[in-house]
Amino acid sequence: MELRKPAVLRRAARYARVRTARAFRRDTRIWRAASIGITVVWTALAAVSVLGIPTGMGYGFDAALLIPAALVGLGAGGTALAYLFSLLGLPIPRLFAGMYVTSTVGIACVLRDAAMGWAGPVVAAIVTGIGAAAGGLVRALAGLRRKPVRTLLVLAAAAAAAMLFAAGTPLAQDEAAAVLTADDRVFDAEEAAEGADPGALSAGPGPYGYAYFTYGSGTDRHRAEFGAEADVITRPADATSIHPKWSPIRTRFWGFGTNRLPLNGRVWMPEGDGPFPLVLIVHGNHLMEDFSDAGYAYLGERLASRGFIAVSVDENFLNYSVWSGIPKPDMKLRSWLLLRHLTEIAELARTPGNPFHARVDLGRVALIGHSRGGQAAAMAADHARWFADDPSLAAIGEEIRIAAVVAIAPTDMRVDGKRAELRGVSYLTIHGSRDADLQNFYGDQQYVRTALDGRADLFKAEIYLEGANHGQFNTTWGRFDLSMPTGMLLNTRDLLDGEVQREAAAGYIAAFLEAALNGKEAYRRFFSDPDLRQSLAGKAVVYGRYEAGDFVPVSRFETSGLRTPASGVTAEAEGMTEWTHTAVLNRDGKSRGYKGLVLAWEGGARYTIGFEEWHARNVGMKETSAFAFSLADLSHELPESGAYEIGISVEGTNGLRARLELDRFGVLKSPPRVTFTVHRFLERRFGNGKYKTDIEPVFETFIVPLSAFEEARPGLMSDGIRSVTLHLEGGPGKIMMDEFGFYPEGP
Repeated sequence: MELRKPAVLRRAARYARVRTARAFRRDTRIWRAASIGITVVWTALAAVSVLGIPTGMGYGFDAALLIPAALVGLGAGGTALAYLFSLLGLPIPRLFAGMYVTSTVGIACVLRDAAMGWAGPVVAAIVTGIGAAAGGLVRALAGLRRKPVRTLLVLAAAAAAAMLFAAGTPLAQDEAAAVLTADDRVFDAEEAAEGADPGALSAGPGPYGYAYFTYGSGTDRHRAEFGAEADVITRPADATSIHPKWSPIRTRFWGFGTNRLPLNGRVWMPEGDGPFPLVLIVHGNHLMEDFSDAGYAYLGERLASRGFIAVSVDENFLNYSVWSGIPKPDMKLRSWLLLRHLTEIAELARTPGNPFHARVDLGRVALIGHSRGGQAAAMAADHARWFADDPSLAAIGEEIRIAAVVAIAPTDMRVDGKRAELRGVSYLTIHGSRDADLQNFYGDQQYVRTALDGRADLFKAEIYLEGANHGQFNTTWGRFDLSMPTGMLLNTRDLLDGEVQREAAAGYIAAFLEAALNGKEAYRRFFSDPDLRQSLAGKAVVYGRYEAGDFVPVSRFETSGLRTPASGVTAEAEGMTEWTHTAVLNRDGKSRGYKGLVLAWEGGARYTIGFEEWHARNVGMKETSAFAFSLADLSHELPESGAYEIGISVEGTNGLRARLELDRFGVLKSPPRVTFTVHRFLERRFGNGKYKTDIEPVFETFIVPLSAFEEARPGLMSDGIRSVTLHLEGGPGKIMMDEFGFYPEGP
């Protein structure tokens, strides 16, 4: 006897067959064209996304895998949803709706790293809608009615190519002239150097010829320059005490684990017998499969031409990968490996038969790092804080002396609950106002934690370069500070040209190393003199902070005593709406780890620092040549602000006074406002609000020679000075002051 299905099941099966057969009935030609338009956007996005998830096998291989897989996913998802919508009886173009939903969900998942919250799906829906509208419009055009599918597929390929071109090609520059501030003063490079010896103060290419070679393991499976073609073979480093074992996927890709980390480097060696100072350059975190070490050739060439041995260190195997994450703790690995490069080069310098032999001055070593590499360089200079018991580093500090650190857009994370605190080294940090990766000026925090201990041979400096981003300091990282496709949401129109950004960085770094390693003090003027500092930045606006080791601070405003900021020192304020010592904040509203003096006023005010008699006699000695302080404009924090001017007056203990204007010694510039993303809608939502604040405080140092006041009022300095007053006129305005003090001799 044949068993018959219940009637309800028969009706359900019949309904399903009918609805399935009718699934695409409402998808007329115009809706099918809109679906193809969605496919165009999807294909283009997949083509760009390949850049952000490399396998290391090359773009062609990656694209051949990902793009077909993405198209299959879109088609399968859209078709499945179309059948579901048909079963539900929804009177809509079901294939189009399924494709739209699938694309929107897929794009939203891709944009998840942007951490935009609800704005991510909204952006995904808009992007998908643009594709759909474009597809429908193309289909509606009379000239495309005969072969719409073929035409739209061609458009898909063209759109993918256009997005790839945009992802790797500089966009148009904003041609607006860079203006400095209230009095529209613009510095000119030639005018800035007038009266100085151009040859002695040049930070461009130097007179040395140089040779290029590599050292490495000899077995690198991805790059011959560190493998079979390496000029010098180095010994691997065992880092298992720091990181016992990393991901098997990472080991499979590189061919080694943490027990055999290779020491690979690109070297630019000056011609001549030497010995030459040694400079190591280390990259930061980037996609592991997109190698970073070649991106500092411009620095290596510049430094070698000026008589420095420059080495770009390979630490790509410590970088992030979509497939294997990032080793933890990567910061300790980065700094430790940098130190092992130093010990290996020291061994080579003692060993005949290689290019390093007897040519390296290990007493003059500098470390340069970019991004996480900048923090690694500082940690390496303060290595005892993390590696005091490591016998492999015994030569560091004895035979090998790290004398200077350069941090380019560095991170400043806690590692084992600690941060580097530099002593006995000179320090330079460079940061760009349009850094969309590290939106906060973290190098400023390390600057404050660098103690010069009263040593006149040391100094520290900051360079804040308007228009510079994170990636263009490395030629391989490019204009997009975030990986694809998220990087496509960044505003790159107002960036400095990459060559201009790197030329500025090379100039500042060369000048810094000439002063810090070669003892050529005249080069400090590129950091202490606002005109010369600006000369290295071209048309870009630059902000600078500087302190020499012989600076004698009166107050750094860290205490709560407003009227007694230091022993033997008093302070008075008149006409202020705000007068306080408060934390210096970053864009996130968090403390940078130090305080400053905040002064706010409405129409006019003054702030006076006075010195008791014994202090006045000390600071008024003949050895005292200048006083200095740093200022940051905070007028953007006020509901309303206006133009203002700052005057400085000095009163001697004999009652004589003289007043000069601040702009005689430099211009206090308002910090730049930055729009990081392609639309204001994204600013407060992108990256959990990382761009919610478009301004961060930037300090500039003013060095004021006392001789200028003596010239204005002869005899003023005969018995020392009693007070220094800031006259704040106009406004409303708000400023922050830090590190007021004196120089015993010319800085």
